[in-house]
Amino acid sequence: MIPIFACIIVATSVFPACEKHEVATSEEMIISEETALREYKEILTIPRTGKSYPEEINRYIERRVDEMGYSAETDTSGNIIVDIPPALGAEDLPLVILQCRTDDAIESSRGLLFDAESDGVSPDLYRDDGTIRANGVSMGASGAVGIATALCVMDADQWHGSLRVIFTSGVNGDMSGAKRLNPDYLNGQVLINLNGTKLGEVGIGAPFAATFSGERELQSSDTQGRRAHVLAASGFPKNRMLTDEDEPQINPAEILAEILMTAKSGGIIYDLCNFSGGTDALRIPSEATAIIVLNDYEERKFLQIFESAAKEYRNDVGDGVNIEMIETVVPEKCVSNDDASNVLTFLFGLLSADFSTDKGDKAGDLFINRADLSPDHFTCEISVAGIDEDTVNRIIAEQSNIEKLSGIPIEETRRIPGFSTSEDSENLQYLLKSYEKILGDECRLKKRSDVDELGYLREKNPEQDIMSVGITIEGKDTIGESIDRDALAIPANAILEYLTSSHKR
Repeated sequence: MIPIFACIIVATSVFPACEKHEVATSEEMIISEETALREYKEILTIPRTGKSYPEEINRYIERRVDEMGYSAETDTSGNIIVDIPPALGAEDLPLVILQCRTDDAIESSRGLLFDAESDGVSPDLYRDDGTIRANGVSMGASGAVGIATALCVMDADQWHGSLRVIFTSGVNGDMSGAKRLNPDYLNGQVLINLNGTKLGEVGIGAPFAATFSGERELQSSDTQGRRAHVLAASGFPKNRMLTDEDEPQINPAEILAEILMTAKSGGIIYDLCNFSGGTDALRIPSEATAIIVLNDYEERKFLQIFESAAKEYRNDVGDGVNIEMIETVVPEKCVSNDDASNVLTFLFGLLSADFSTDKGDKAGDLFINRADLSPDHFTCEISVAGIDEDTVNRIIAEQSNIEKLSGIPIEETRRIPGFSTSEDSENLQYLLKSYEKILGDECRLKKRSDVDELGYLREKNPEQDIMSVGITIEGKDTIGESIDRDALAIPANAILEYLTSSHKR
C-alpha cells in the first residue's frame, strides 16, 4: 500500500544547519542512556492494552510522578496531567506541554504462551548489534519510548519554565482520551508529542481521515464446482493504516481481493463462499482468507494467476509472509453470482481509486481495514485519509459512486481531524536547533503519515504549535520490532535543551 503522502523538508531556514559530527557524548547529555533504558524496561513490563488498561500503566506513572515530588491528576477518561512549576527566575517563560499516549497494540507469534492483556514484555536490552528487541512479540515501542521520554524529562530537575505533561489514554482505540481532554489543559503555545518514529525528524502535521462501515444481506446458492480451495495470506504486520515512504504497507485482504478480481475479469468462473480479513478500524489486517469453489479446468487457470501474484507479493514483502492456496472440503453454499459480482465491484472500486494532486503526488488513499463475507452476508470497515479535509471529502464522493455501482450501502462512523504546523514557527525553529545540537546532525521536518490523536488536540487550541519527536523504530508494531539502544535518550535530551535555553529567545 502506497502511503498517502511523504512530505520531507530539510530544515534550513532561520538557523543554519549544524556541522555534522558524532552524537553528543554522555558528558554533554543530561539524561544518560542507562536512565532512559531503565524507564523503558520498566514500562515494557506493564500491559498497555486490554482489560487492565489503563489502570496498571496509570498506577506506574502516578507512582513515578509521586516519587519525583509532583502531583498527578487523572481525569475520567484515564488521561494523566502533571503540572511542574517553573524554576526560580523562569516564571515568565511560556508554558510548554509534553504529550504522549499510554496504550499500544502488542503482537505475538502464533503458539507463543503470551497474553498481551496480562503479560509484560521482556526485551533483550544488550544485544551485540546495539538494538533492543523482544523475542516473539512486538514491544509497543512508540508508546513506551514516549512515556519513558516524558518521565526522564520530568525527573531531570533542570532549570526551565512552566511544564505540563499529558499522558493520553485510548489512542489505539477510539482516541477517547484526546477527544475528551479538557481544553483548559491545552492552553500553552507549544505542544511536543513524544511518539515520533524517526530519529532526527520533527513531525509537523498529520492527515485528515474518516472511517466507514458497510453491510448488506446477500443471496446464497448451491456450489457448482468440484474443488474448493482456501486462499490465505498471513504473516503481515498489523500496522496503523498509514506509514511513511520507507515502509510501504501491503494489505493481505487487498491482495486476495485483487487476485479474485483479476480472475473474474479474466473470465475464470468460480463460486465465492467466504472472505475474511482484519479486525480493527485504522489498522491494516495481518492476515486474510477466502474460500472459492471451481471445476478442474478453471482450477488450473486460477492457479496460474494466484502463483504469479503470490510470487510478486512475496518479493515485495520478503521473508515471514505466507501466500498460499490450500485444497479444502467443498462448502454446500456460496454467494450468488450476482451478489458476488456486486461485492467484487465494490472491492475493485475501492482498490482502483486514485487520489493525486495536480503535480501527481499522492494526496489521499482508501483502505479496507476489515471485510467479512459469508454466503448470505457482507460487512466491512473502510478508512480514508488525505492531506487535507477537501481531499477526504473528494475520496468520500468517489466512495459514494462505488456504493451506487455495487449496491452496498456505506455509512460514515467517524471523522478524525488532521493538522499542520507552520514551518516558519519560531517555536519549531528553536526545537530544531535544540535537537540538532544534541543529535550533532541536520534534522528534518516531516508531515506524519499515520493517523493519530493530535488533530483532536489541535481543535481544542487552533493557535498551538504541535510538533513531535521520537526515535527510529524498525518494523514498528510488528513481531521483532527494534530500536537502537544509544538513541533512546536523545529525544529527552533534545527537549531538555529546548526547555533550558528558552530564556535565550
